[in-house]
Order: sequence, then C-alpha cells, then structure tokens
Amino acid sequence: MARRPYKVVAVALANKIARTIWALLVKGGTDTSMPTRPSDALRLRAREFD
Repeated sequence: MARRPYKVVAVALANKIARTIWALLVKGGTDTSMPTRPSDALRLRAREFD
C-alpha cells in the first residue's frame, strides 16, 4: 500500500479536527475521546482490565 503525501495527510487531519469542533459547537458538549492528562489515560486503561 502506497503512503499518502505529507500535505494530503495534513489536510485530512485538519478536516477531521474541524468537523469534530463543528459538531461540538453545534450540539454543545465536550470531547472526551482523549484523556488530557497521562494519569487519566492510565486510569482509563486500568478500567479496561477490571
């Protein structure tokens, strides 16, 4: 499988982020898909094993 050019990847990522921000603004809410602190990430992974 061929790799995508750097600029194509950058534009695709920017588009994804813009769509996420737009949806949050329109619907109201917060993005909880990614933890903001390393300790939160560890806590989430610990829950997966419980």
